[in-house]
Amino acid sequence: MRENACVGCLTASASHELQNAFAVIRESAGLMQDLIALGGENIPRRERVVELLSLIQQQVARGGELAGGLNTLGHAWEEDDGDLARILEEFVILAGRMGRMRSVTVGLAPGESGLRAPSAGLALRVLLFDLLQTCLEEAPGCALTFAPARRDGIPGIHLRVGLARCDATTDVLRRLDAQLARLGARKEPDNGHGTPARDEPDGVLYYFTACPSATGHRA
Repeated sequence: MRENACVGCLTASASHELQNAFAVIRESAGLMQDLIALGGENIPRRERVVELLSLIQQQVARGGELAGGLNTLGHAWEEDDGDLARILEEFVILAGRMGRMRSVTVGLAPGESGLRAPSAGLALRVLLFDLLQTCLEEAPGCALTFAPARRDGIPGIHLRVGLARCDATTDVLRRLDAQLARLGARKEPDNGHGTPARDEPDGVLYYFTACPSATGHRA
């Protein structure tokens, strides 16, 4: 617990400072944009400067989003319960680069609103990481979508695995099923709204896994 507290507190503190730095950059870039607008067309290379300031604003927004995700993650060790949709959003933001390195898109779907994950903490993040890592290793090129869901009153994660860009042979699908089953992911016949799964190389698969607090899973 002390190790979790150490890493969590340092991450939360540093990410908060990053958010402050991004805020200063954002406000400064915005002020420069206003000054250029007041200067009219006489500013040398005006279009190029405007383009660069717009790029700065875009990257600041991206950095702020990542810093916000890190800040939330930094507090995870002390989390008694959490908004499942918010935790999934945080994970998708932070895991994006991991997916891109294996040509895997990682996304978020709305799912069921208002679900709470009691005693979520780090165990839920570890489960999400394990689900992602399994798909990266067994089905590179796939498209993953996470969504909050509930089955038999138990809150959990609905995972959609799109295989259109994935070289998924029958053996690959069998290994993927087996590895996800080890993590408690139950295969589902449809997406919960009537769209059937297609268990084939270019199809789409659906899984549900309960939140760790509902299964006794521990990180």
